[in-house]
Amino acid sequence: MWVASVILWQETLRGRVRAYTKMVNIAQHMLQLNNFNSLMAILAGINTSAIYRLKFTREQIPNATKQTLEELTDLMDPTQSYGNYRQKLHDVDPPCVPFLGTYLTDITFIEDGNPDWIQGLINYRKRELVYSVIREIQQYQQQSYTDDFVNIAHFLTELASNDEEKLYELSLIREPRGASLDQLL
Repeated sequence: MWVASVILWQETLRGRVRAYTKMVNIAQHMLQLNNFNSLMAILAGINTSAIYRLKFTREQIPNATKQTLEELTDLMDPTQSYGNYRQKLHDVDPPCVPFLGTYLTDITFIEDGNPDWIQGLINYRKRELVYSVIREIQQYQQQSYTDDFVNIAHFLTELASNDEEKLYELSLIREPRGASLDQLL
C-alpha cells in the first residue's frame, strides 16, 4: 500500500509521474540486490486498481521506465509457476530474499494434492516434498546482507500508507473519470 500511497499523495500529474518512476527505479534496485520479495511488493503496489486506472500518469512515464517495468513484470510473471523468476533465483549469488509467495503456493499444492495416508501408512513422499521446499528457503537464509541493510528495516516497517478504499478515492480525485489531459496539467 505504501507504493500506491506515495504515488497518489502527489497532487500534480508531474509529481505522480516522478513518484511512479521512482518506484520503478527502486524496484530495479531491489532486483540488483536480489530482493525478490520487495520487488514483488513494489510491482503489486504499482498494479493496484487505484494506480492502474491513472491513464494519464502511465502515458507520461518515460519510455525507459516503461521498458524497465515491463522487464521486471516479465521476470515476476506468475505463468508457468513463476518460471522466469525461479530460473533467475537459482542463477543469483547470495545474499538474496526470495519471493515467499511461490513457496507458500508450492506447499499448498503439495498439501492439497497428496494424501496424508497411503494404504494406512504415512505418505512419506509428501513429507519429503514439503521438506524440499523448506530446505530451499533455508538455503537462502545462510548468507545475510550487511548491517547497512538491516538498519533500514525498522524505517521500512514504520512507513505511512492508506488503505485500498482511501487509495481509490484519491485516485478518482487525482484523475477523475472522463477527465482530459488538459484538465490535469
